[in-house]
Amino acid sequence: MVAWLAPFVRDQGGLDIRESGWILSSVYFGQTFIVFLVAMLSRTLLAANFGSRVGRGFVMAGCLLLSAVAFAMITVTDNTTINLILMTVATTLPGSIFTICAAMISEVTPPSERNRLVTIIFALATLSALVSPAIAGYGIELGAANGWRPALLVLSGVALTGGALVVWLLRPDETRKKFGV
Repeated sequence: MVAWLAPFVRDQGGLDIRESGWILSSVYFGQTFIVFLVAMLSRTLLAANFGSRVGRGFVMAGCLLLSAVAFAMITVTDNTTINLILMTVATTLPGSIFTICAAMISEVTPPSERNRLVTIIFALATLSALVSPAIAGYGIELGAANGWRPALLVLSGVALTGGALVVWLLRPDETRKKFGV
């Protein structure tokens, strides 16, 4: 997001640097509310006794799956305003799961291993920042006629895969029993 959101805003909106700056500011401002709403949703579900699989796991999966849909919709929508809203949603939802993920790890991991596991998982997650700008750039160049379409579809596929894996694999009750937590 940091590497290519500004060029996306300029390319898609035909905006100059100053106008792009204002748009990016509004995108980042909107992200604040999305992250807050995701955390509130998770907390509300947990308070309503839905359990961690739903209150944390399904919320994380939902964020990834909605992000996948938003990325894919950008490729078929020509409206600049709608695309900027979709891009805000698509780029914010995956990042908003970091706090929920940390809570989930703490819930299922023995206390002596929590800090180590959180550090390892977040380090692995941030490694994507080493390759994702290059992959996105390659996709953008590859689809010169279609602009951003190939890169956005790859991002959609990654988010879709991640969301499906969360639904399929995340089972906190079984993990707690396995680790004796």
